[in-house]
Amino acid sequence: MSDHQSQSASEERKVIGFVGGYDAFPDERLVDLVRSGEKPAFEILMKRYMPVVMAFLWGKMWERDEIADVGQEVFIRAYTKLDQLRDGTKFNQWIVKIARHTWVDHCRNPETQKRKQQSSLEVVECDKGQQPAGSGADPAQTVSEGELQELVAKAIGELKERYRLIMYLRLIDEKSNSKIAGLTGLKEDAVRTRFSRGLKALRKSLIAKGIEPF
Repeated sequence: MSDHQSQSASEERKVIGFVGGYDAFPDERLVDLVRSGEKPAFEILMKRYMPVVMAFLWGKMWERDEIADVGQEVFIRAYTKLDQLRDGTKFNQWIVKIARHTWVDHCRNPETQKRKQQSSLEVVECDKGQQPAGSGADPAQTVSEGELQELVAKAIGELKERYRLIMYLRLIDEKSNSKIAGLTGLKEDAVRTRFSRGLKALRKSLIAKGIEPF
C-alpha cells in the first residue's frame, strides 16, 4: 500500500470512528477495506447478508442449529476466498453461490449422511403414533399458535427458491421490499412480484395441509 493510500485509510478510520461504524458503506467499499486488513468491515458484510444466506438454506435444511452452523461456514469460506471476488458490487450474488457450494459439501459429508439416516428412522417411529389420515381432525384447530407458525415456516421452505428467499426475508426476517431489493440485487418491482406470487403459492400449500391461512 502506498503512503497516500495508508494516509487515506487512516483518515477513513478516523471518520468511521466518528460516525459510529461501517454500516452505511456500500459492499464494494467494505470488500476493499477487508482486503486492506480491516476485519470489522467483514462483520458488517456478515451482518448484512446472513439473512440472505439463512433464506437460501431454509427449506434445504430444517435443523436450526445445523442451518446456523452451515451459515457460519459460508462466511468463513467467503472471508478466506475474498480475493477471488473480482467485483465487490456483486458480493450479494457471490455469497449465495458460496452458500450453495457449502450446502452441497455439507450434504455430501459422511457425518451428515449418518444423521439423516438416523433422523429418517426417528420420523418413521414417530409416524407410527400419529393420528391416522382422514380422521376428520382440523389441523387449524388442533395445533397451537407456535406450531402453526412452524407449519407456515416449513411451508415457506417448501417453495421454489426464487420465492422462498423473498418470502423468508419478508415474513420471517421482516425486511421491507426496498431492503430486500438492495440485498438481492433485484429491482423493487421484481421483489413485489415474487412476493405476491410466493404468497399465492404459500396459501395454496397451507390449504392443501388443511389450514386456511389468510
